Amino acid sequence: MKIAIVCGHFLPEMGYVEVYFAKELAQQNKHKIAVITTALKPSYVKKIKTTPTYNVGAEIHPDYGYTIFRLNTFFSLGQMVLSNGITKTVQQFAPNLTIVIGVGKLFPYPVYKLRHQFKIVTLLGNHSDNQKNDTKKISIASIRKLLKTPVYKKAVHYSDLLFPYTPETIALVKKIIPPSLHVLAEKKAVPISLGFDADKFYFDEHERNNTRKNLKIATNTLLLITATRIVSYKKLEQIIDWVDECNGKGMKLHYVIVGFFDNAYSQEVQQYIAQKKYAYQFTCLPFLPINEVRPLYAAADVGYFPTLVISIFEAMGTGLPLVLPLKENVSHILDNKTSGFYIENDAMELAFEKIIHLVTDKKFNRAALVTQNQQNYSWKSIVEKVINSC
Repeated sequence: MKIAIVCGHFLPEMGYVEVYFAKELAQQNKHKIAVITTALKPSYVKKIKTTPTYNVGAEIHPDYGYTIFRLNTFFSLGQMVLSNGITKTVQQFAPNLTIVIGVGKLFPYPVYKLRHQFKIVTLLGNHSDNQKNDTKKISIASIRKLLKTPVYKKAVHYSDLLFPYTPETIALVKKIIPPSLHVLAEKKAVPISLGFDADKFYFDEHERNNTRKNLKIATNTLLLITATRIVSYKKLEQIIDWVDECNGKGMKLHYVIVGFFDNAYSQEVQQYIAQKKYAYQFTCLPFLPINEVRPLYAAADVGYFPTLVISIFEAMGTGLPLVLPLKENVSHILDNKTSGFYIENDAMELAFEKIIHLVTDKKFNRAALVTQNQQNYSWKSIVEKVINSC
């Protein structure tokens, strides 16, 4: 097939849903893939100095051979972005299937009027943690009413199928669209998940040993890791307190935190750690590229993520057992058995007690967990499900 991926931003160097869909589809060697997007980077990405500047025009991805059409923008606010020339570009490519990603960015709106020319499916990533990160003075409700609602209405009405990432996604979309479209949204929904690139996230014993050696982590020390943008609503202070308390009770536990930026809050958290009695049991690192994060996941024994982020699945690609707060948007990920445990009813210590018992058991098989997670959450498996559903 000829498949178009329509998305407001496309950052191959970082990797998000749209990037992995393009890669996995191109690697099947039976589809021709085009990405229609902008040359704009989201505001939060601009803080990451290692990301390149993108140029307007067409380019071929050097590794996977798909075409990226980058358009000029005439409006942007937060992650919302609008461009001219979207329909013309899509029509010139003449796809059999168009995959829309990022409805809330407004960018895909014009594509839905082409619904009679090809099949359209829409991936929906709405989840409650996204809303906590909105710091704009304009209220979320006002933005939805003025800008987002028309796009979501088009997506639900004219998409052949909807693919929500989380169990709560459709319920959140129903708060945006009118009640007359609620049943249609439910009828078209085919649940999927976020995932990981199995070519980039895997377990390597050699990487594990070398990384632990470089971090000076003894064999009898458990290593906990969190990789996420460090922002206040994620409340990492409570985990920092717990790690310090564990060391005070004689447990050897080291905590690596990846995702600090050069801003006031990141400095505040690092100062908070520096005042702890066991401050030497913490390692604070900036945002890191994939090839530097994977060895850290391999070196770790347990992962903790306070909110729904793609890093959860990337860590799972290395067979890392996780602890997650139990919320609807992550309730489909862990099995409370081999892949990790949820923090239920604020019983944080109980969840960590269970996972420490799991990873210190001689029967724990990390290689088997890698295989299990690949079957459930690799982008290859997820993309195959979407294409097979179409």
